[in-house]
Amino acid sequence: MKRREVVVIGGGVAGSAAAIRLAQNGQDVLLLEKEPAAHDKVCGEFIAADAQHYLRELGIDLAALDAERITGIRITRGQRTSSARLPFSALSLSRRVLDEALLVRAQDQGARVWRGAAVTALIKGPECWHIEVAGHGVIQAETIFLATGKHDLREWRRPRGTQNDFLGFKCHFLLTPTQRVALAEHVEMTLFNGGYAGLGLVESGKANLCLVVTRRHFAMYGKKWDGLLGAILKAAPLLAERLAGAEACWPRPYPSLEFLTALYIVFPPRPRLGCIGWGIKWRSFLPSPAMACPLRSIQLFWQPNAICVAATPTYTIARHVATFCPWSEVRLCYRRWLNFRGLNEGCYLHLKSDRS
Repeated sequence: MKRREVVVIGGGVAGSAAAIRLAQNGQDVLLLEKEPAAHDKVCGEFIAADAQHYLRELGIDLAALDAERITGIRITRGQRTSSARLPFSALSLSRRVLDEALLVRAQDQGARVWRGAAVTALIKGPECWHIEVAGHGVIQAETIFLATGKHDLREWRRPRGTQNDFLGFKCHFLLTPTQRVALAEHVEMTLFNGGYAGLGLVESGKANLCLVVTRRHFAMYGKKWDGLLGAILKAAPLLAERLAGAEACWPRPYPSLEFLTALYIVFPPRPRLGCIGWGIKWRSFLPSPAMACPLRSIQLFWQPNAICVAATPTYTIARHVATFCPWSEVRLCYRRWLNFRGLNEGCYLHLKSDRS
């Protein structure tokens, strides 16, 4: 049976960032990613200034990856449009390209990366964790970082979020040269009955259309993507102009069916399990924490004095951290927060570390 010092489960933004930091710190780290290659995900793909900063610290060159620059936003409903400049220069890059770059970076820094390695069971033993990995048998680890995003491991399921009436869809389009020029350096938000959509350029001349719609309104549109998109374009002339004659890159969009809640770092007594990242399928363009939050959670972990955010459906996890966290000082302030984002309850944890 193979024994590892640290195992990271999940090769998205949070998991790869954790593996990079651990490897740079001299840890023997193994990253398990269930997919054989990086893939597209429902995501606004908007990289704000803070996320750019964290990615640079990890050694990711976004310009070399052909990320698109964004300096302004247009918000439209029907015939009305309002425009504004952003207070910072943002970037846009597909998750397929970004996730692949992070996985390669983790491997370059010394982390072992197993692709196509799906975790089928996670069992807590008296001294270590036992991880059953398809095609690799059982692995032992003292510390596990769980970074599976919106996906749950069997028997390690999180409660569902409070905003369960929403569906998310994402599709890339190849725009014409004229359409690309018109959309350049902007994100365009389209409001429609039952939801909103965001359109922005990503690398290689493509545009990312990402939208949220209520289940009720999706049913009104016939529960079909073509019916939904057709109704939105009929009510949104600017979006219709942007996509007129554009070629969809995929035969059907990527769907996302529910919201999950979990943004926390938890370290119970050994064997340790750390849950990191943003366990929410976040679909908006602005302000989009989909990339910044997992990157921020990793950075906070490495700071001697960290403010960590725990957004959980109950008070239980935060109280567990306050009781068992192996730091010299824990200050816990509990309050209701982020209700507009579907997170019922939250806790801010101030962790003062003994580490130098």
